[in-house]
Amino acid sequence: MRKFFMMVRLAVIEIMAYRVDTFLYLASGIISPVIMLTIWLTIDSSGGRLPMEKTILVNYFLILMVVEIANSAWSSQFVSADIRYGRLSKYLIKPFSYFMQYGGQNIGEKVLKFIYLLPLVFIMGIIFQARPVEEFSVTTLLLFITSWILSALLMFLVDFIMGLASFWLQDSNSLSELHDVLYFIFSGRIVPIVALPSVAQQISFILPFRYMLSFPVEIITGKMTVVEISSGLSMQILWLTVTVILYYFVWTKGLKRYSAVGA
Repeated sequence: MRKFFMMVRLAVIEIMAYRVDTFLYLASGIISPVIMLTIWLTIDSSGGRLPMEKTILVNYFLILMVVEIANSAWSSQFVSADIRYGRLSKYLIKPFSYFMQYGGQNIGEKVLKFIYLLPLVFIMGIIFQARPVEEFSVTTLLLFITSWILSALLMFLVDFIMGLASFWLQDSNSLSELHDVLYFIFSGRIVPIVALPSVAQQISFILPFRYMLSFPVEIITGKMTVVEISSGLSMQILWLTVTVILYYFVWTKGLKRYSAVGA
């Protein structure tokens, strides 16, 4: 763990040198939820029907911004490049794992993002007239945090595995693009799950994308039953277990292939 915290510390120091770039990247990431929230509120003001209560909808998108920034993963493109250009070799002889390095960097760069993000979300809350979450309890908060951690781990692992696909693929961009399309549809990022057609909702309950983003937000903002929360957490744990197994399989087989070609 000492090595891991060292990687986090180094990432924090490094990201501080790119404060403007980080802010611009953060701003671009929250534009989509803000636009979607504005569209839904425009529908409401025009007499249209919202998929949930207005207060819940506002809280949903505001909390979604925070969760999505915290869960964001970007390692796949760098992992892919390390494999394709032979840069992976230098990491294999270092006294810490390759996975640990990117994990530490992922956490470290979130420090500066949250320094920027929290005031922005506060301002957005004032603009959109957000109200405290109803029926809030310590139990709900603990369930939300637990689900949030699981979703962040799942997001990072899936992204990392897509990068490792470059052990076999010359260009893993097509895989990332497919992931992005499915993620936008079934994660609740653009449209809340409850606003999807019935068939799409049922699909979202099975696929991992909902459990990467919107499920913890649904816990803290929605009126979910104990059965619904238990079922969702079980699916998160199931998908996380699958991705961990898949990661070890792809990493082990990929390293053998990487060594075989003399990189």
